[in-house]
Amino acid sequence: MITVQQFDILAQKAHTLAGLAAVFGTAALFGKEYVPYAALAILLFAAGREFWYDYEYESEEERGSSRKDFAYYSLGTIVALVAVYGRAYV
Repeated sequence: MITVQQFDILAQKAHTLAGLAAVFGTAALFGKEYVPYAALAILLFAAGREFWYDYEYESEEERGSSRKDFAYYSLGTIVALVAVYGRAYV
């Protein structure tokens, strides 16, 4: 059985990976010119998911901290943006 703390750690890793995957996937499939659109899309998705959907359709125990979840989506997105655009200047 997984504990609540272990589930929280797993969830935060998944939120971070979602941000990373959206940006890296877009860069790999479509090129750097579409990356800002992917970053905006994942952040809009995360905001809707965490601040509307979770409050409507999940219990408080399932939901956890929406602000923390959104912060991890943002972290993954920002790290991927730095990695994609930072390489051009190194």
